Amino acid sequence: MSTIDGMFDRVTFDGEDRQYNYNLHVKVKEMAADLDKNAPDCAEKTLAFRSLHLFLMHAEIALGKKPKYRI
Repeated sequence: MSTIDGMFDRVTFDGEDRQYNYNLHVKVKEMAADLDKNAPDCAEKTLAFRSLHLFLMHAEIALGKKPKYRI
């Protein structure tokens, strides 16, 4: 598998991993809503939202590294 293939693998989670992934999204959305409600609009708030987005992306990639999802 080339580096490019590894970067763009698509993973569809199943079973416990699907529920875990869903739960992560719910928790991050709750954190973002709480931050939006309590913090004034500023550059740091924007960076916090971007960091939450990056967290989700990297968490999904980490879950996708499980042997059962590798081609």
